Amino acid sequence: MQELQRGRCGTPDSGECRAARHTRLRMRALAAAFVALAAPMTAGCVYYEAVPVHQPGPSKFDRSWAAAQAAAEDVGVTITDVDRASGTIHGYRSTADVTVTVWQQADGSVRVAFNVRAPSGPDSALSDQLSSAYNRRMGR
Repeated sequence: MQELQRGRCGTPDSGECRAARHTRLRMRALAAAFVALAAPMTAGCVYYEAVPVHQPGPSKFDRSWAAAQAAAEDVGVTITDVDRASGTIHGYRSTADVTVTVWQQADGSVRVAFNVRAPSGPDSALSDQLSSAYNRRMGR
């Protein structure tokens, strides 16, 4: 009787001993089922690395516009008016009036024109400086 009170079975065929053995077997089966179900779930976790997406740079017009404006500043032209919608930049250096025109053609290419007017006529030296500064800014 004392052994039964301590939780031990008196005889292997007693009802209490069979119930305890049955409970242990069910717990082992439940633990095995849990492991069998949990293992595939953790193996099914997959991390997909993000594919880099090509980020387009500025458009041809944007690049040409920025280069034309910077070229004018590089050669000392004081910019007085910038109208991106019409593609014109107005300014002056000394007594020469400078107009830079940027426009996109039907085929997608971009044209840039530098018009320099001094009181004595066209200033080809300043026009050449603008063109060189523009080409340098465009990496040419």
